[in-house]
Amino acid sequence: MIYRRSRGAPRPSSTPDSPNPQVDTTPTGETLAANLDRGAELNRLMVAWRRRIRFDRRRHGRGHLAHPSQEWVAARVGVSAGYYGALERGERGRYSPDILDAVADCLGLSTGERRVLYHLAIDQEPAPRPYAEPKISHAVLEMLHEQMWPTYLCDAAWNTLAYNEIALLWFPHLRTEPNWMRWVFLDPTSNQQLINWETVHTPVMLAQLRAQYAVMPGNQAIADLLAEILNNSSAARRIWKNDPRVWLHEDGDVREILRPGSDAPIAIEVLSWTPNRNPDLRATQLRPRGRKGSARPGDDLHVIVNTLTRFTY
Repeated sequence: MIYRRSRGAPRPSSTPDSPNPQVDTTPTGETLAANLDRGAELNRLMVAWRRRIRFDRRRHGRGHLAHPSQEWVAARVGVSAGYYGALERGERGRYSPDILDAVADCLGLSTGERRVLYHLAIDQEPAPRPYAEPKISHAVLEMLHEQMWPTYLCDAAWNTLAYNEIALLWFPHLRTEPNWMRWVFLDPTSNQQLINWETVHTPVMLAQLRAQYAVMPGNQAIADLLAEILNNSSAARRIWKNDPRVWLHEDGDVREILRPGSDAPIAIEVLSWTPNRNPDLRATQLRPRGRKGSARPGDDLHVIVNTLTRFTY
């Protein structure tokens, strides 16, 4: 194989002893990208995914490791060997999501690999799947430790999994009600602390819950939360009926709140981001607009993290 030389490397010159100088014919990256065959890429990945599975045949007296055959995968997926073989050869556009999910499960594909399989095979995103029970790493907890503004981590149903001390100083309800949706709609203290509660905060929160319910149909916790709020909050029922909008995230929103012990509202900007390791989680920070320094005179900015006992760190 001939590789492209780095810039500045000497080129072979033509001499009487070498009348045919070596010519570098390696395609450039642009050429490779322009000519990328998605079917061929699907074929390469499917073969690699199947061959990384190994059986120990020494128990059967054969004394070696072996890869499963296409027939073995097809039988476990529930299709014919010819049907599965077409997928592995890179023939695109003829597979149902149920079949692709069965293939992904049989081959042990990761979330990212499953997504690539869908895009290469049928040019679409897979339906979201629930992620495993979140285990928050020490690095994430240290990140919370380092923040001087209220910062917290929630799951897909707005249950607070961890928060720093400033978040607790600003929102004491976290000690007794860790779910933000329940606090906003079912706890009267939220009406006192959130400025323009009925016209700003609750419509946006319910729009987020409506969107989450639509994009995560298999999440029973979200369905139960929505039913509880609609059953117990007249404001939520009114918004649900009269304001049918969706809001996928609150990143960049600007709202006003009252901090405990203060009569002066402050405007805060919501910063929200999702860890790639588990997109069901959401980290949120509330930063005062146009202010620097401590959150409140005398605040102790030494940050501690509260964690729920059902999680392991």
